[in-house]
Amino acid sequence: MENSKRRPNSGPYLIVIALLALALVICIVLIVRKDADTVAAPSVPTASATQSQTPALPGATTASANAPAASGTATGQQQQTIDPESVLGRVALAVNGYYSAKTPQEKAKFVLEADTMLPKMEKYYEEHTIKNPGAKSVEPPTAFALGGLSYWRTRVLLNDGTVGFVAMRIIDKEPKIDWESEVRYCSFDWDKWLADKSKEAGDFRVYAVVDKEYKAPFNDNTHYLCLKVKTMDSDKTMFAYLDLTDFDQREFARQLIESGNNPIECVLTLQQVDSKESDSPVAKVLKVVSPSWVIPYGGM
Repeated sequence: MENSKRRPNSGPYLIVIALLALALVICIVLIVRKDADTVAAPSVPTASATQSQTPALPGATTASANAPAASGTATGQQQQTIDPESVLGRVALAVNGYYSAKTPQEKAKFVLEADTMLPKMEKYYEEHTIKNPGAKSVEPPTAFALGGLSYWRTRVLLNDGTVGFVAMRIIDKEPKIDWESEVRYCSFDWDKWLADKSKEAGDFRVYAVVDKEYKAPFNDNTHYLCLKVKTMDSDKTMFAYLDLTDFDQREFARQLIESGNNPIECVLTLQQVDSKESDSPVAKVLKVVSPSWVIPYGGM
């Protein structure tokens, strides 16, 4: 009698394989569904680094019809609506009011030291056209201290596409703009003053950087520090010399040396002098009025 081989029972193996296949299908479905949910979720814009580091500016939620939008500095960040009762809202309203004003008197309502500035503003705008485009957006301001006083500085995009920069103080909860620094006010027109070789001393808002041009009468570099200076509105430069025997000028010289090749914006009282050795205009610094374009009236 022939012995026949017994075949093993494959049923249990098929069941296990079927269960594994079913589990794999379920996993794939769950992964696809999760991916679909992730794609469909809306993105939430986050505050820029400038916003997160700005003190005393509460989050804004309510839009104002008369205030420009607050904008962040991050690329692609959405505009932020503002609450007109918040600090940022009051800043935006003041900036928009200032840039929308049509007369010196209207501008003065938003200006720091308005009583002192108004006569100067009226004279200034006799020679300069008042532009009133209004503000489109205002960046969250950053704080800085000067002369023992607290200031805020912000960048403004105007409706005509130009950009403005304003410094301000909060007086009785109202932002007041430093007019002189906003218009970069100088005692004389820079280009004309240089061309006339005027010996009349004046205060000028300039960019200053250390240079190495030491010509008579300032060829003693232990007594003087050579600066190259220019205004924001002109390409014409001149050499100006700090007197290192003067305490304030010596202290400012240290700031300039520490800044390296980075110009410092400052207000200097300058007086031109004759220098046969120099091909460029030359001036002596009579006074460091401010190490910033802002003059801290009422400060220390």
